[in-house]
Amino acid sequence: MTLYVVFLRYVACIKKLPFKEVTKFIDNDGDILSIIEDRFNNPNNTVKVNIDDL
Repeated sequence: MTLYVVFLRYVACIKKLPFKEVTKFIDNDGDILSIIEDRFNNPNNTVKVNIDDL
């Protein structure tokens, strides 16, 4: 069974994600946030990664 399937099965059974959202930013994180917002709004520039390569 792949990790993805295990993750989905966990979420289906427990009905919540196995982590909680954490929002903590420092004042100088503006550049990082703008990059994140840009990538979120324009998801066409994705990079395909094989889980085995990680």
